[in-house]
Amino acid sequence: MELNQELIKDLLSRKKKGSKTEELKKYRELILELRNLGLSINDICIYLKREHKIKVSPATLKSAFPELTSRLKQFERIVKNMDDNELKKAYEIVRKEIARRNTSTT
Repeated sequence: MELNQELIKDLLSRKKKGSKTEELKKYRELILELRNLGLSINDICIYLKREHKIKVSPATLKSAFPELTSRLKQFERIVKNMDDNELKKAYEIVRKEIARRNTSTT
């Protein structure tokens, strides 16, 4: 089976659309301020839609600004459901990451 090289070139040469994340970066300070005021991520999406005509999903907002979610709370929930072997592996991963960060900052 041969590949259609012209179609592949056409697909690769298409102009990429600006991503939603790029558009949201303009509103970074506003989004973080809304979160600090206590709005949920879903409420922030509604606010952006009504005030700025930007339709965005909570998942996109979380991926654009990971600091909006409390990753530590998510981690605590995950850890509670892990067995001993999984916890040991997770510990090794965290230990290696801490060591990597300590050596890269010095």
